[in-house]
Amino acid sequence: MLVIEALTTGWSSGDSVQPTGVGIIKLIGWLGGLPATTDVLFFFYSGPRLFPFIAGLSLLAAFAIRGGGERCLQSLSRLAAMRVTPRQAMASED
Repeated sequence: MLVIEALTTGWSSGDSVQPTGVGIIKLIGWLGGLPATTDVLFFFYSGPRLFPFIAGLSLLAAFAIRGGGERCLQSLSRLAAMRVTPRQAMASED
């Protein structure tokens, strides 16, 4: 049951959201970038428009870092859940 919970939360949190973010960044770049509407944005964009992109190696690193952190946190939650017996869990009023 704990493994199924870990897989479900992992998929619903990162595995579905990260590709959506990549798609949004690709769409912004394809639509012509973000316009610099103020002098400050012109300075930070180093020009009149910002064209966001994602490099392949950066994308792989982001998946690896998120996945590793997620696995560590899932392990901690599993350890905490295994310390409590079902009887104790059902008896608490929290």
